[in-house]
Amino acid sequence: AYKAFVRAAQEREGASAPSRPDRQLFFVAQAQNWCTKARPKAEALELLTDPHAPDRWRVNGPLSQVSEFAEAFGCPAASAMYPSSRCHVW
Repeated sequence: AYKAFVRAAQEREGASAPSRPDRQLFFVAQAQNWCTKARPKAEALELLTDPHAPDRWRVNGPLSQVSEFAEAFGCPAASAMYPSSRCHVW
């Protein structure tokens, strides 16, 4: 999705890449989908009964593996959202 976003922005705006705020907004919009609020007891029950990862880890887990996210937000190397050991699938 991010690569499609960059391609569409380049086609729309010319040869330049999307601005830093636009790149940040892309990732914020992605995270907004999983924005929830729950009490600690409800979260604990969800961990025991729901086979899916908790919402915060559906965002933080995948995005911590995306170098474009770290670049957009200026995450320092070896931080929680830009770990030194990341998965590389493609």
